[in-house]
Amino acid sequence: MRLTLIGKEALYKLNLPQVADGNYWISKNTDENEEKLINIQGRNGKWEMISTNQMHIINDNNISISKQDVRITKSEDMVVDKVILEEYHMYFIYIGNHDLYVLYCSPSYKNGMRRFKIKESTDKILIGSSRSNGYFLSYWNRFSERATCGFNKEKW
Repeated sequence: MRLTLIGKEALYKLNLPQVADGNYWISKNTDENEEKLINIQGRNGKWEMISTNQMHIINDNNISISKQDVRITKSEDMVVDKVILEEYHMYFIYIGNHDLYVLYCSPSYKNGMRRFKIKESTDKILIGSSRSNGYFLSYWNRFSERATCGFNKEKW
């Protein structure tokens, strides 16, 4: 999962492993020191974010979003202790002196990716609708050769 923490003046990113295990921090690094902003923990196969003394997760029921702004209504249950992170979900967070941040979770691994093994020694692979290409794509029928991947100086 890819985490993007968005503030008024800063943007922080963290890629989590596919397997939810361990303890990770999104940190703000300055020349002098490192300030830990958000703690993410892998528990029971899920990624979990926990409120701390310096970081408070806002209850979704207290958030109202319009075209112009985001409103947070105060209540006794405004802050939640923890949340299980889900892909394609936003979480609103107060950090420090009530600086509002948004944490957006997106997938970092796509299910549509494919891996190929090259059986013969070659310096290029042709991709297109011609059956003589290394990778045949029938839906690209207008292009006999759509793309070429080349191998030069031991790099593709």
